[in-house]
Amino acid sequence: MGELGDDEAGLAPEAPGDGLSPEEQAALPPDTPVRRLLDDRRVRIAAIAGIPLVVALLTAAAIFAHGFGVARSVRVEGPTLLAPGLPTSLRVGYAEMDDFGLPHPVRIEHVRLEVCPDSSSPDGRPPDSCLLLGEGGNAPRPGDIALNVEVPEVPAGTHTVRLELRAGGKSASFAFRVPFRRDGGAPAERRENGRAAAFPLGDSGVVVDLVPFDGGIVRGWTSALLARARGADGRPWRGALYLLWLGDEPPEPVPSGADAGEACLLGGGCGPASSGVPPPRVETDAAGLAGFALRSETFEYRLAISTVPYPAMDPLEVSVGLLPEEVLATAALFEVPFRPVVGPLRVASSPLETRDRPFLRRGDPLVLTLARPSPHPTPLWAEVYRGGNLLRLAIGESPGAPLEFTAFSLPDGLVFAQLHRPGETKDSVVGRHVWVGREAPAEGELAPSPAETEALLGAVEWRGDERAWVEAVRAVVASLAPTERERLGRYALGRNDSIWYAQGTLFDSHPGDAARVEELRESVKSTMAWGIGAFAVALAGLAAYVVTVSLRDARRRRAVAVAAAAGAPAGESRERGSIYDRVGRPDASGLWRIAVMCLIVALALAGIAVLVWGMKQTYLAP
Repeated sequence: MGELGDDEAGLAPEAPGDGLSPEEQAALPPDTPVRRLLDDRRVRIAAIAGIPLVVALLTAAAIFAHGFGVARSVRVEGPTLLAPGLPTSLRVGYAEMDDFGLPHPVRIEHVRLEVCPDSSSPDGRPPDSCLLLGEGGNAPRPGDIALNVEVPEVPAGTHTVRLELRAGGKSASFAFRVPFRRDGGAPAERRENGRAAAFPLGDSGVVVDLVPFDGGIVRGWTSALLARARGADGRPWRGALYLLWLGDEPPEPVPSGADAGEACLLGGGCGPASSGVPPPRVETDAAGLAGFALRSETFEYRLAISTVPYPAMDPLEVSVGLLPEEVLATAALFEVPFRPVVGPLRVASSPLETRDRPFLRRGDPLVLTLARPSPHPTPLWAEVYRGGNLLRLAIGESPGAPLEFTAFSLPDGLVFAQLHRPGETKDSVVGRHVWVGREAPAEGELAPSPAETEALLGAVEWRGDERAWVEAVRAVVASLAPTERERLGRYALGRNDSIWYAQGTLFDSHPGDAARVEELRESVKSTMAWGIGAFAVALAGLAAYVVTVSLRDARRRRAVAVAAAAGAPAGESRERGSIYDRVGRPDASGLWRIAVMCLIVALALAGIAVLVWGMKQTYLAP
């Protein structure tokens, strides 16, 4: 048999300190698990290779978390309050996000909306019995689709609405909550459209206000204005009004007389070719109204109106609005800025009709178009409101195409129609009121009948100081000529055109999805920041431990050297060498290198942790 090894013979292996003197045994560092790990060359190699790998993985996870985003979104616009049993309109838009988080509209192939009443409904309907709210599809272009729906009869309360759509060959479904009540729609908001408030003309006792009838004053476009004059008793004032344009180098004046103003009022003379200043004089009718054309080339028009002719004045003073005292005694200065409307809005009953017709009969189609083509490349949106409730909406096929409501029976009374660019209702909206009566205007005329004119006056809201004027006008409506009745009706409609209705949002999936993605992203980045920071603290602790061990070993090394020099024969210590060389311990320089490496990596990790945490704070900032 061969000889057995120490292990096979049951003998323990030789300890590192075997063969050493008692002095050397006392100076030898303790054999701890950490010490053994540091002594192991494989551990040191794994640490050198593993630390950068762990840092790279943690940093990659933080960067990957930043790449989370919303893949798609759907938006449903319309009244924020749906009335059971009544018709309404909804606009559905679907978009997919690119790598930069920017939405790109996708053509909707089919969309279906259902309302699912709660199980707690008074009629006891089970929760899975959903009723159809609206359905449509085959949108002609990418973007939004209009749904004219009939709200089903459901109990009052907040119910779940399911939306299922197919777009771009993909299907998606969403669910959201919508209130159902019969207490009316969203309140209307007001904005100015170029209307000038009533001003007294000096001490003459005459009060004048101005109203544009085509939706607003547009810069660079000749618009029609209606002036209403009231006397000291509040009744219509009939006489001559003298107009004076205040500005630098005004354009050539429009020919004086009623032709230019009336042609513009009838929709045939207003435009870029009929540029000019108002006529120097206009005559008010029995209702105290006079019409004239005005072209605004600046950001506001400045106009002086007086009851007597103007004397000869310095042109420089006139251009800056410095009028003499004797002129201001019978005149008023109107300074009204134009509003950024999308353009003059024209109302008609046929796409081929070029005249403006704000008076329609019940059942007539409603066609909205711009008298001036819109320079905006995107198609326009149009809505029809009645008392703040959205009745119908339409989306244009092209930027200049008329928007027609043919399958929609106009209700009697005041109807408000507005036109605007997608997503820009405040800065580019233009709206007008339309009167829908039971009688059709006479052939070749646009004026309403006397009965319809009186009904219109009764439907419009008037202030308390205007009651005398309204009563006086009602007394003379039957004697007004068709042109005068049309002017009166346009004034009654135009004074309310400053109302515009902001489109509500029933559901928008993007904010909720973006919030969840942001929460996930921030939680991952926070975890990465804390993980990297903890790893940096561990390495810093390891570096501190290695430094402490190195200093302690240096002291022991010096103690062993002193003991060897005092008790060993001459030259023996040099022959035996260092005790650390004999037991295979790393020298002090190796431990210092390990400590420096751990400290550098710890500082780098700390910097990365601060960077990741700083990114989190930046994305959470408003």
